[in-house]
Amino acid sequence: MAQINYTFLVLDIGDVLLSCSTLNAVAIPTRQMKNAIDSPSHDYERGMVSLEECYDAVCRDFGFGPESWETTLAQMRGSQRSNTEFIDAVKHLKAEHQVLSVLALPNMPELEFGRLKETIEEWGIFDGVITPAALGCRKPDTICYKTFLQHCILKQKWSISVDARLENIVEAQSL
Repeated sequence: MAQINYTFLVLDIGDVLLSCSTLNAVAIPTRQMKNAIDSPSHDYERGMVSLEECYDAVCRDFGFGPESWETTLAQMRGSQRSNTEFIDAVKHLKAEHQVLSVLALPNMPELEFGRLKETIEEWGIFDGVITPAALGCRKPDTICYKTFLQHCILKQKWSISVDARLENIVEAQSL
């Protein structure tokens, strides 16, 4: 059996390299918060609406008060923790396989990426990060993966994708 030498590792950031909790959120119950964050109407991530428009839509659609939404988001940011074991494993892979490039494809708005940029850079594992705003689309949309692949000039059969969401992995694998 021939060994395949993968040259690209494509990682999500949320719930793969960085986790946060809604368990201690006081303003919005955990289930409601997860539903709001998982809402497919996040044109904000795609760079198509402003932060204010996004927050207004989420508050309207889910019946949150703006203060409750912002307080819960702040609590979630405060609970963020890096997955140091996984980060160390990626560093080890990169050291062992010099040809391996590690790229990030998070569903993360530019502003949130900006808040985390220093932390992400401290990890020292990424050769590039491409946000939904840079692509104008988000996972699991097929066009997101196709645009990402064209943007990065990746050979799909030589890449591995790691994501916490099954629908994202299924779509990536279908290509």
